[in-house]
Amino acid sequence: MKKISMVCVLLMLLSAISCAPGNRGGETVGTLTGILVGAIIGHQVGGDSTARALGAGVGMVVGGLVGSQLGRMYDQLNAEEQRVHSSIITESIQTSKVGEGNQWYNPETGNSGRVVVTKEQEYCREYQQTIVIGGKEEKAYGTACRQPDGSWKIKN
Repeated sequence: MKKISMVCVLLMLLSAISCAPGNRGGETVGTLTGILVGAIIGHQVGGDSTARALGAGVGMVVGGLVGSQLGRMYDQLNAEEQRVHSSIITESIQTSKVGEGNQWYNPETGNSGRVVVTKEQEYCREYQQTIVIGGKEEKAYGTACRQPDGSWKIKN
């Protein structure tokens, strides 16, 4: 019960931070996603309860840092670049074969992005997305799965 309370307090705090003036939310969402994914992965690594707790803790820190950086990069894209990048993720997972994907480039800002499908399973596709902002390249990986209604849902 104590762990659940701590997680709830952390989520409320981070939600409040995301509402701060000037915060576009990507950094907060990236941090929260990174913390969650990192904790889950870290917990799986450990053998006994102490090792699992330690793994989850380390996973939370590393995941939060990586997620924060990716979210900060995403916040630096303008609204149109974010819309275009999101649409190429959708287009890539729906139509591209493994090793193929789509890309975009904004000549006004020099920012660009690309999405490549890296693995296909029965109902899911893994992909790599790359965003270049100000000459700095960041990569992230995700998985999207087809839902019973035919739509795609990004899992991470």
